Amino acid sequence: RYVAPRTATEEIVVNIWAEVLGLERVGIQDNFFELGGHSLLAIRMLQKIKLELKLCPSVAFFFQQPTIARLSAFLEGRTLPERIPSDIDLEAEASLDPVIQPATISTSVAQFQHDPSVIFLTGATGFLGAYLLHELLKQTSASVYCLVRAGSYQEGFTRLQDALIGYGICNPELMHKVFPVCGNLSEPQFGLSFHEFNALARKVDVIYHNGALVNFLQPYQTLKAVNVLGTQEVLRLACTQRVKPVHYISTLSVFGNELPSQKQEFTEEDFPDADANMGNGYNQSKWVAEKLIRIAADRGVPVSVYRPATVTGHSCTGIWNTDDFLCRLIRGCIDIGKAPAVKTNFDIVPVDYVSKAILCLSRQPQMIGKTFHLSNKYPVSATALVDWINDFGYSVQQEPYLQWIESVRIAAEYSETHPLYPLLPLFQRDVRSETDSQDMRKRYNSAQTEDALLNSEIWCPIADRDLFGIYLSFLGRNQLLT
Repeated sequence: RYVAPRTATEEIVVNIWAEVLGLERVGIQDNFFELGGHSLLAIRMLQKIKLELKLCPSVAFFFQQPTIARLSAFLEGRTLPERIPSDIDLEAEASLDPVIQPATISTSVAQFQHDPSVIFLTGATGFLGAYLLHELLKQTSASVYCLVRAGSYQEGFTRLQDALIGYGICNPELMHKVFPVCGNLSEPQFGLSFHEFNALARKVDVIYHNGALVNFLQPYQTLKAVNVLGTQEVLRLACTQRVKPVHYISTLSVFGNELPSQKQEFTEEDFPDADANMGNGYNQSKWVAEKLIRIAADRGVPVSVYRPATVTGHSCTGIWNTDDFLCRLIRGCIDIGKAPAVKTNFDIVPVDYVSKAILCLSRQPQMIGKTFHLSNKYPVSATALVDWINDFGYSVQQEPYLQWIESVRIAAEYSETHPLYPLLPLFQRDVRSETDSQDMRKRYNSAQTEDALLNSEIWCPIADRDLFGIYLSFLGRNQLLT
């Protein structure tokens, strides 16, 4: 129910929320994100509060306390009610509904179709998801049913088609095989009726679960509905009517900030303990989701797990998700002419390699039940990346990290169109100076993946000057560099 502002501070914050969210009336107990807010709007709102009241909490704090009442309590120096604990019991969170299990358990993989008639895909409107859809349409004869948030079948189809067009991979002759399923990962049975969910389960032969909410600022509680409970609903679909293989796209981020102990690398069969340092809510949610997948595997569900590193643009066209963290970082550093002097390596994998590798691996029946690392043997250092940027005619100088943070703040803090604006909260935590920075590169063993791809002619391009030349050319052609 609507609760009106009680103090002058709450009145100011209510007006700012209403302006940012485009609403006529906002109550002090309303949840910012349930009103349609998202990360970028949250940053914009907090900047307006900072200008108005000269005080503002961190974005991370706000994500855990997303109401005007709690935000105003902080601004007024009052005690905050009902503080949300930052520590999450990941083991307790990784609890799969006991009814989710195959009616019959078989160790044979021959029963699962190598050439399915109907494929179910989540996350198809995202960057990697669009390329997965493209490869599924191109390499299989199957109809692809895509879960998409839409109010109608036509709206869903248009969203899927626009995603393919936007990334330059739409083949009109194949679009007759695309079928939108209007629903939402965050809802039980994707928001479908009992009849609709069971009808879908009868049709589907195999599932590719790529959908996830990727956000490095939001806490676990906010991401849980999509990333964790959504995975549970995918597994429910896999066990409804008849069992279906699940190909789950995880991430190397499940290893968090931990470094390998007693060895130099993480193998494909490694899975960190629940008390590993996950670093943020996104990593936590992906850990729990992968744990659910593993529980389902123990119950007899045929699953495979794919852990990509940082997915970057197409290795030939350069087409990239321009909202991606690394893409924004490159654009922002070029804009201000400065980059942080840190000893950091980037483990990048072009989207065309990742999508083709997943399709190739998933279509080998003997690979069901395995985990694969889609990593680059040749990571690129931050220093080399700056050198290549300068080689292509831009002028970027490295400076100490803390000094660079200030340069970013001056350039981007009140410029919502600046590429670094949405990333500002990330640069205000885990600060490292040039002297105490260290190479946090974690090595990932990809032997199983490489062996399985050996005869496929699919290989990961080296992250070198030529590849980044393709990326910079794409950004330049699209007037995204200054």
